[in-house]
Amino acid sequence: METVSIPCLFRCPISLELMKDPVTLCTGVTYDRENIQRWFEEGRLSCPSTMQVLHTLELTPNHTLRKLIQAWCSSNPGMHCIQETREPANEKEIQKLLLKIRNAPTKLGNLRKLADLANRNERNRISIAASGGPSVLICTLSRTRNEAEIMLGEEALAVLASLPIHEAKKECIKSLKSPITIDIICWFLCKGNFHARLHAAQILHGLLSSDQNFKAVFRPDEETFHNFDLLLRDQCHQATETALEILLTVSPVRRNRMRAVEAGVANTLIELLPEAEKGIAQKALSLLEILCQSAEGRASVCGNPMGIRVLVKKIARVSELATEATIGALWHIFKNCKTSSVLREIEEAGAYPKLFFLLQIGCSSSTRQRAKEILRTQGPRSWKTNPCCILADQLKAGELKHQDFHVAKLTVHGRIRALAN
Repeated sequence: METVSIPCLFRCPISLELMKDPVTLCTGVTYDRENIQRWFEEGRLSCPSTMQVLHTLELTPNHTLRKLIQAWCSSNPGMHCIQETREPANEKEIQKLLLKIRNAPTKLGNLRKLADLANRNERNRISIAASGGPSVLICTLSRTRNEAEIMLGEEALAVLASLPIHEAKKECIKSLKSPITIDIICWFLCKGNFHARLHAAQILHGLLSSDQNFKAVFRPDEETFHNFDLLLRDQCHQATETALEILLTVSPVRRNRMRAVEAGVANTLIELLPEAEKGIAQKALSLLEILCQSAEGRASVCGNPMGIRVLVKKIARVSELATEATIGALWHIFKNCKTSSVLREIEEAGAYPKLFFLLQIGCSSSTRQRAKEILRTQGPRSWKTNPCCILADQLKAGELKHQDFHVAKLTVHGRIRALAN
């Protein structure tokens, strides 16, 4: 150690020694896990380097820096390489730590140690869940009277969000689904920082996914839907996906559809779709179809200048499931908002060539039926007089010569594809 110069990047800013387990704070500064946890245990709630007060004590493992340190240690004889993985904790250690947290719920150090164990590996998270961890963490969540206790609650929420709830005991799951606990989680969803809101949403999503009966218990209010909308707007992919999955689960209930639309979810989805990647776009279009089943949802989509245009553009561009959802949303609008302005907007957006193209390439029976219903509104004045349709009719009627059949068929599909694009 004395003969080798350790790069500054590999030194912990607290101890100035080689980092064994580099973790990054919300300020962007990286420390050795052991040193920064000791800093927190001494009651300090700021970044040692910047002295900035931390809005969360969450530690993010810096895997890239860890690998660089490992490579550097391997290339320098005499340096002890840091371990790639750490052994899981035994159940007695976890139970002892949970007992300490239960007996001293305001002591941050024990909670941070539990978070460290949960961050290590899946086996530890299963052991924490099976040892009654959720019940202990719920007790910590309920102590949110002042700023320090709220920070404790946010730490407990982060650990709770990482646990496999299905591994917990029945009494733990029951207490987690109680109205009091749900109210506390929703409080963090509305009042907490970004990480707390994300963790609260992840817990709610886990409960909704694991228990169909929980949907009847979970009755989100207007403010909760507003915060789901904020998560949708966030640049974090995980936050957007979690919010989408929750909304897809609760929105089939009419009361929830109305609140989602009132919170601006439909407009947010329309803004999100143009740049959304495949998975997000598919979920967003499925949610829009559900929202368009209500008058409020249809009015929101039609009232947005880009609403119908965005839907039309996504036909046959994302996935088969997304196309079915898109046609479903347009069909609900077409059936219930058949005004001249809406029909004109559908036509100007290029919907009819795309629908005709969809019928040519094939789709599900329900989607085909809905596409035909929308196309029939045009009658002979528009899509039936289109050169593509005339050529298709000639092919069907056998009016073209046999040698021209293949060329004409390619021409039809080429023209339809060009119009659809």
